[in-house]
Amino acid sequence: MSSHFYTLLIFFACSIGSLFAQQTIDGTFMHDGEMRSYILYLPANLPDNAPLVFNLHGYGSNATQQQFYAVMNPVANENLFAVCYPQGSKDVQNTDHWNAGLFISDTDDVGFLTALANSLQSEYALDPERTFACGMSNGGFMSYYLACNAPETFKAIASVTGTMTDSNINNCSPTIPVPVLEIHGTADPIVPYNGTDNVPGWGDFVGSEAVIDFWTELNECSTFIEEDLPDTAPNDLSTVTSRKYTDCASGNRVWLYTINNGGHEWPGAFFGTANQDINASELIWEFFELASSPLVSSKQIEDQAVRLSPNPTHGRLHIQQVNQLSSIVLFSVSGKKMASLPIIEEQQLPILPSGIYFLQMQKRDGTLQVEKIVYQQ
Repeated sequence: MSSHFYTLLIFFACSIGSLFAQQTIDGTFMHDGEMRSYILYLPANLPDNAPLVFNLHGYGSNATQQQFYAVMNPVANENLFAVCYPQGSKDVQNTDHWNAGLFISDTDDVGFLTALANSLQSEYALDPERTFACGMSNGGFMSYYLACNAPETFKAIASVTGTMTDSNINNCSPTIPVPVLEIHGTADPIVPYNGTDNVPGWGDFVGSEAVIDFWTELNECSTFIEEDLPDTAPNDLSTVTSRKYTDCASGNRVWLYTINNGGHEWPGAFFGTANQDINASELIWEFFELASSPLVSSKQIEDQAVRLSPNPTHGRLHIQQVNQLSSIVLFSVSGKKMASLPIIEEQQLPILPSGIYFLQMQKRDGTLQVEKIVYQQ
């Protein structure tokens, strides 16, 4: 028998083994007397107590389309978390949707998604403390609605091209505030970045920055860092600006990624003209992973070993225990990056106008410490 035949046998055996190592399950779940469906993706070698991410499709889309559009399964393979793609139900116009407190349906999607999460956690040994929700468009609306109404189940949320309705935001009073990530294009014609009024059956759409203002207030955030990301894909005709609030209560985070000139699309998707400077699925997982790792913020650092002196300063700064740090970055009060500083005890700050600045110190254990500095010429 030829060596080529044995090579083919080995190839097919490895391929079959790989297929059986990971699972894509088409599941059903009874809720409120209705049989609902979902797709569950389980990577190979998924450990017990792994995270669970719900990824919700947009209005008129479905679970299968969202699985292929978002391209989150490869991210799950690399980082070992389960992904559930639930299927929405029909609204009054017979269109697949999520009832994020809308007037086009009376479906209890909060109850369905919460019960499904609890069931999957139990059946597949997934971590209740690391269960998250994200979604595209109407799926983003629903993710916000879960943050308002089921924060005990969904520990952080991310919205891509979604927002909150005026009714939703006015009635949102979660028992605990949750970390929030919004990714939205400024040229989105479906869910406008700055909001819109009187959408039939939905109501008013709140603008992305107003939504972030709501969640930063709820999470007691006060300062942010803003950065223009590198334009690594100029052919997509869009760029990205990030705004990150990292000094919030309970170590929470609130992030806004603005896709300048971006449309109603999932960044990193293979289809359409989506921005390619970032990959939304990778970014969402980065955010969720950080959400399960509490942040040391400026409200929680009284007992931290890393201390600065003198403060106010005329430019010279001493940093104690600098060996704990992996990076030091200086920002203006508006969040503009001013300088990356060397990791040394005795610092000579760049010449700056008098005012308030923030020193962001990344520690080797992954936590972040932010200190306010008063700079005097």
